[in-house]
Order: sequence, then C-alpha cells, then structure tokens
Amino acid sequence: GAGRATWSGGLQTALSLAGPGGWELENIDFACAGAELCGPDVIVLHIATTAPGGHLVLRNVSVSGGGLMGFKFLPNHDFKDLLVDRCDFHHSNAGAQIGHGDVAARYIRNLLVTDSKFHDNGRSVSGVDIAGLGLEVVNVSGGRITRNLAWDNGVNSPAGGHNAILVEYSDGLLIEGNEVWGTRLSGDG
Repeated sequence: GAGRATWSGGLQTALSLAGPGGWELENIDFACAGAELCGPDVIVLHIATTAPGGHLVLRNVSVSGGGLMGFKFLPNHDFKDLLVDRCDFHHSNAGAQIGHGDVAARYIRNLLVTDSKFHDNGRSVSGVDIAGLGLEVVNVSGGRITRNLAWDNGVNSPAGGHNAILVEYSDGLLIEGNEVWGTRLSGDG
C-alpha cells in the first residue's frame, strides 16, 4: 500500500527490537504520549544488539514523544552499516542516541546520518539524567553526519545535555554541512 503507518506506544515504548541486525524501518510515524507525560524511562523506538551483526536502515521515519529518548540504538557487539535518512526526531526528552559503552570500544562501523531533523527536544520536569539533546553519537568508527538540521533543543530542560549534535569517543567520523540554531540553556551547539 501507499502512505505512512503510525505506531503508537501511548505511555509505553512504541517498538523495541533486539537481535543481530537486518532491520529496515521506512515510512513510519512512531509516537508516544509526550516528554511531559511519559515516565523518564520511556523510549519511543529502542533497538539493541544481541550478537555481532549489522544493517539497520531508518528511512523517512518520524519519532516523537519519548520521556527519556525518541530513538536509542544500543549495540553491545560490533555492528556495521547504520543508515538514518530523511528522519524527524522531535518533541521527546532527547531526540536520538546512537551508541554507548566502553570508551575504548568502537561498536558501530559505517554510520550515515543524513538529511534528517532533530528539533524541539527537552522537557521541563526534573529527575532526568540528560535532556535536550538533538542527536548524540557515541563510540562510532567511520561514517558521516551530513546535511542535517537541528533546532530548538534543550528548551526548558533542567538536566544536562542541551546539545544540538553531540559526538563523543568516535574516530573517522566526518561531520559536515549541518545547520544548528536555537539550542537553549547550557548547550554548546
């Protein structure tokens, strides 16, 4: 069929996947009740790896309304080929987090985040460890973050964060042609 699907989580996670990879999510709106209403542990779209693997595509996906995070990808093993293309991460406590873990490990290889939007992320209640991030990328080796827009992140957030695009503990990652504006409070842009 044509058009978009909507996947609603209400006050819970809309979709949680775990496995070695091989996922393609396209033309879907993932939504929860909102950063102010969901508990601080609600992630709208949560993906974790269970073994070494690869291949994750998010294309033309909208993610909104998470109490903790809109999109969170947590590889615990080597993972190759992650594409985020023409997506919209908005109105969550934080927009998207790709990667985590040991600062010496580079679990994700070959990342491309392109032509996506990260905006209006942040919440006005306390008790959240990090808030107001548009995009956070951690422990990536090789790839590009290019032609993205990030605006109005960190609005009214009392917790740390407040970055439009934050990259940590990564190497071989080219960041170019992104536009950032309106980051609020303590962020560095």
